Amino acid sequence: MTTGTAAKRLGLIVLIACASARCGGGSTGPSGTPAAAHDIVVTVAPTLAEADVQVSWAAATGSSSSEIDITTTLGAPVIQTTVGNATSYHWQHVAYGNYYISIKSQAGSKTLTSSLLPLQLPPLKQLIDAMFLGQGPLAQVPSNLDTAQWFGAPRGASYELLVKSTVTLASVQSAVNQLQQAVNNQLSFTITTVSTLPASPGAHQILISDTLAICGGVPPEAVGVTCGLFVDAQGLTSGKIGLSNGVGEITGVVLHELCHAIPVLSHSLTSIAYFPLIMSPSTSLNNTFSPYEIAAISAVYANTSVAPFSTRVAFRAAGLVE
Repeated sequence: MTTGTAAKRLGLIVLIACASARCGGGSTGPSGTPAAAHDIVVTVAPTLAEADVQVSWAAATGSSSSEIDITTTLGAPVIQTTVGNATSYHWQHVAYGNYYISIKSQAGSKTLTSSLLPLQLPPLKQLIDAMFLGQGPLAQVPSNLDTAQWFGAPRGASYELLVKSTVTLASVQSAVNQLQQAVNNQLSFTITTVSTLPASPGAHQILISDTLAICGGVPPEAVGVTCGLFVDAQGLTSGKIGLSNGVGEITGVVLHELCHAIPVLSHSLTSIAYFPLIMSPSTSLNNTFSPYEIAAISAVYANTSVAPFSTRVAFRAAGLVE
């Protein structure tokens, strides 16, 4: 279920930090004018074993040379290197964990230092555990059951999305395109619009309505809900999705609910700093999957050792969870 309250969208995948001069304090230019800030942008490409991190920043005014410093949260240095006039740094084979990044630039006799940018890199395996099995430290309700199973669409499954004609179709199509990309095109969809939805879905059919009333007892603050979900013996699903008319008919909400209804993904923990997850109920108004979610979904659908009804034990044996 998606609520209308969105968390701060600071983003683990795209992070922005300003220099101390812009944030208050720090070096200043002539006559007390704030020195140019270092706007730091970090992109992360996660894998099952490690992450690949690209750091870039805006050159400070008058800078002749820059240094990037990366430390652990305990202050232990990880990277400390001068990059000359470059404004980017490729950090490879990064162990998952928590870090701080800062940039120092030399402009004449002045040293301009950015504020510390906290970078949290949760292990991709923990996100898979949370999304597909509802387990581990990143699950919305952390637990540790090895008997937990994945109930979701098998590779090669086909679905019909029966969409009420008053729903914004572009949002549905955008959500479907993203889901197909994440599962490596191993699921297929047809989209049909109707003026009146049937009372219940047929086999392998998802009904999408412009009202939450399609699912009873929904809290008024919700903007999307999935209900009536049925999983057959092959893992193929059918169910209903309700959207709050106007508010809920955006790609992010449709994508969030489609992930509940088809690959049957669970909510992930909401308190991962700077990490705008579609599958976090408080940040699902974002319109696109994060690269972390794409990597997690792709890893599962690419690994034929697991399938619908596989247990956490099987996921661990396949190297997908810790």
